[in-house]
Amino acid sequence: FNQFHDVFDGTSEPDAYIESRDEIGVAAAGLTSVTDTTVFRRLLSLGPDPLQRVIAYNPASVEFSGCVTHEPWLDWSRFEGLLVDENDRPVAYQVVQQPSRTGVKRRLLWDARIPAGALATWRLRHDEAPSVPSHTDLATEGSAISNDFWRVSVGSGESLAELTDCARAGNPIALSVALIDDPSDTWSHFVSGYAHETRERFRVVQTTLEESGPLRATLRLDAEAGSSTLSIWFRLFRESPSLEIDLALTWAEKLTVSKLAFVFPDRITDRDDTVPGAVMKRAQDGKEYPLLDTTVVNRAGGSRYLVCSPDAFGIDGLDGAVRFTLLRSSVFAWQGKNDTIDRSEYQRWTDRGEHFFRFRIEPAADGTNAAAVAENMHQPPLLYDWTVGMHAERGPRADRTDGAWQHDER
Repeated sequence: FNQFHDVFDGTSEPDAYIESRDEIGVAAAGLTSVTDTTVFRRLLSLGPDPLQRVIAYNPASVEFSGCVTHEPWLDWSRFEGLLVDENDRPVAYQVVQQPSRTGVKRRLLWDARIPAGALATWRLRHDEAPSVPSHTDLATEGSAISNDFWRVSVGSGESLAELTDCARAGNPIALSVALIDDPSDTWSHFVSGYAHETRERFRVVQTTLEESGPLRATLRLDAEAGSSTLSIWFRLFRESPSLEIDLALTWAEKLTVSKLAFVFPDRITDRDDTVPGAVMKRAQDGKEYPLLDTTVVNRAGGSRYLVCSPDAFGIDGLDGAVRFTLLRSSVFAWQGKNDTIDRSEYQRWTDRGEHFFRFRIEPAADGTNAAAVAENMHQPPLLYDWTVGMHAERGPRADRTDGAWQHDER
């Protein structure tokens, strides 16, 4: 802890927050350097290979099973060859958008299974045709995406989206993000929770189908409320029960709290909330509680859902709704019950700016995989290009003679 009255990732005083932010940045940069150095030492023990390689390291203490993405260095061109695993078996991949908008789409996405602490290798064969999946359960229909487990569509009424569990069709889960008046001080003294009456809900202004398979389908909704904007991505994967939900929230409110809500069509009996070192059974009593990564929602009908978010640290629930606290905008270092803020003075407001949140929801038979899901989200695989031993004629753009600096816009 740093200075007076710390709050997560900072302090209640704006000047002290800067120091906390910088300290966390130094720690993160140092960890990245140590991790990369350690992995490179392991990679140097590998023998040469005439083909270009992509090598993944799983830093978690549990197996990773899911999709990975990587943009191999291909001289700004798109890979259109065959991806193979360590046993030379073809691996189907999907080309998706990389962070840079320069040139063509060239980031690769594919299914991977990597044991805890292990390396996994894939090789790029530029002279062979890519492998195409023989089957995919992903489908798109207008502003909706689906697979055998979920259907995601634009919401109706006050919801942003409707999430339909295909095993319980006809009873969708309504997802919304709301603005709620929050007159409490910096530390929320004298309150046990936030209001359940919303001032305003985010409303959709644009829908975009970003990806349509065969391995991943992505629907993006852009929304507005108050002075803030929101983009939310829904991602479904081939033959996977996991629905990923990512948010980018540009926050510009005052004396307001934002909540992401899952509203189930029936009553929630209770929740199994993870806290440091334990799982606590909690009632749907409307009170605000701290949360570490995961909750298992137990519905009256007997079904259960695991919801994981490594970026949300507060939760409440009432009846059929469970809500995750995203952001608050109190005044820095302001304390008191029912105090009136002097608007004639310059005030600094907390949580301003752009923030990102990750969520994942899936049916949970018993919730025993919650810790593994959370660890995989905290510590996803790290991917590296590795070209030791690569023959020039087997690498990218082997036939190119017109200058490697030119961007290929094909």
